[in-house]
Amino acid sequence: MREALTELCARGLALRRPYRGVEVIAPDPAHLAESFEAMSEVEALCAALAAGRMSITQTIVLEDLMTQMAEAQAAGAHETYQQLNFDFHDRICQFSGNGQLAQIARDLRNRFEILRRAQLQRPERIGQSLAEHRQIFAALAERRADSAARLVRAHLRGAMAATLRLRDGADTPD
Repeated sequence: MREALTELCARGLALRRPYRGVEVIAPDPAHLAESFEAMSEVEALCAALAAGRMSITQTIVLEDLMTQMAEAQAAGAHETYQQLNFDFHDRICQFSGNGQLAQIARDLRNRFEILRRAQLQRPERIGQSLAEHRQIFAALAERRADSAARLVRAHLRGAMAATLRLRDGADTPD
């Protein structure tokens, strides 16, 4: 239990109050926006690097993930899609060839994973996400580094907006 509460505090989802315990809170919108901004810049850099460094085998791995994501979306398998979404982003960062950047991106992604997963409960958000992933994949496969970076930034800004709407109660999952 202590470990779970420590993890919630680390993710900004709870506050530890001396002599009073831990209080679960809604994440501060400014902190959430800053975290998404940092994540989008790190992942954009990873995408730009990956565009120039990915092997044919790595391109095929991403293509396979895209196929699995489309199948999960068609089947309405939200949890499967969410895991594949995480894997897609993680693989791009791994394929950048820079382990330090990949780890920073993973740490930032994990910080708000609960909220990011929540915004992917809506079928229309999953459809939008998949379309954006297809564009990112095309830019990577065609080795268009600037386009890949721009598309990743735009994709994560969309995820941030959906997450903030969800946090503010303006967009509740089904």
